[in-house]
Amino acid sequence: VYLTQVSALGIANNPDLGELMARANFRYAFVGFESMQPSVLRDMHKAASPEINRRAAEVLRRNKIAIIAGLIAGFPDDTAETVARQFSLLRQIRPDGLYAQYPTPYPGTRLREELLDADLVVNRDRWEDYTGFCCNVRTNHLSREELFRAHCGAAQRFWLSPRVLLGNRFLRLHFWRFVIGGLHN
Repeated sequence: VYLTQVSALGIANNPDLGELMARANFRYAFVGFESMQPSVLRDMHKAASPEINRRAAEVLRRNKIAIIAGLIAGFPDDTAETVARQFSLLRQIRPDGLYAQYPTPYPGTRLREELLDADLVVNRDRWEDYTGFCCNVRTNHLSREELFRAHCGAAQRFWLSPRVLLGNRFLRLHFWRFVIGGLHN
């Protein structure tokens, strides 16, 4: 059983690749969807679109490959409502796993320069917190703490969605391992 990282654009434009992956025993794929909002994808300079993301998810689902969806929320114009919308829109493609991160202003990147110029980086040099999971930025509308709360709340609502829980391939395949493993701890 294999796990791989794929691009939504690559899978959507080459749907036969999903069947080949399934035959080669790939069962899990991390896909950096990043966003389901066209304006965010444009601002990130991504060649993908919500439609491409949906097509890629469909190819993987059709071939019984579990989807670990990459999402980034917390861009300069984000509000608590737009962060929640990011998670809600991603929920529509029913990923089996979620890898939700904040924009991280890594040194030497265009993103860092843009965020520094906008005075949105709240942690300029504590590099050990530059993991993608630590909130090192604020938005034009949210403090770092407010962004963190919005992100965590939206992630919790995502995971508690019946649609995500009932369609989750990880739970269907490994439910008893979790239950039995939990009993032995």
